[in-house]
Amino acid sequence: MAPTPSHRSDDMSFHTLSLALPALVLTALPCTLQQARSFPAHTVILHPVKDNTLYQDSLGSLSNGAGNHVFAGAILTGQLRRAVIEFDLTGALPPGARILSAKLTLMLTKTISGPQNVSVHRLLSEWGEGTSHAVGEEGTGASSTTGDATWIHTFFSSQFWLTPGGDFVSTPSATHSVGSTVTNTWAGTGLMADLQTWLNNPTTNHGWLVVGAEAVAGSAKRFGSSEGPLTLQPKLTITYEP
Repeated sequence: MAPTPSHRSDDMSFHTLSLALPALVLTALPCTLQQARSFPAHTVILHPVKDNTLYQDSLGSLSNGAGNHVFAGAILTGQLRRAVIEFDLTGALPPGARILSAKLTLMLTKTISGPQNVSVHRLLSEWGEGTSHAVGEEGTGASSTTGDATWIHTFFSSQFWLTPGGDFVSTPSATHSVGSTVTNTWAGTGLMADLQTWLNNPTTNHGWLVVGAEAVAGSAKRFGSSEGPLTLQPKLTITYEP
């Protein structure tokens, strides 16, 4: 028996609704995914867990673990100074966070030269901060103490860099021209990449090496350390997405 018109009408309505449902789901889905991706950004400011200066010295007898300053560049005699600095990300950022921006700030406390490029390089070996404390302007360093990083030591006096002067990535993570302005900032994708690597693999976080214009005698720049006044301490500003 042929279906009545009412039967045909019900059947058509059922198929029309069935075809419409996937379209409704697909239309709503992009909005749902977009909402899931929209996390609020957070910003955290960190101070170093340690910093030090590597004073060029073939014996590794000089350091400044507890000093108020760190140095980068060459002093008037041509001897080199390199700062080492490390920040602890553990607990400051949640696991799996995505770095959106990064800014390293160092406060200049003394200079006798004009603008010089100062670069930040990712360190490849862990190093230490002892109790050595240079006197006066701190440019000549103090006698190394147990656990200090030196030109040849990662930890004075029994552990060593593979290369004197520090083990680091040769390509700078960031470069900034330092003149006489007190506040100096390094930023960019290189720093972000370093931080993302350290966040994903905390055991690789050995901090940064700060290298000045080493070919220019008298180019050394002096910056405040984590042992100095809070207003002159290094800081790392990170914006991230959970």
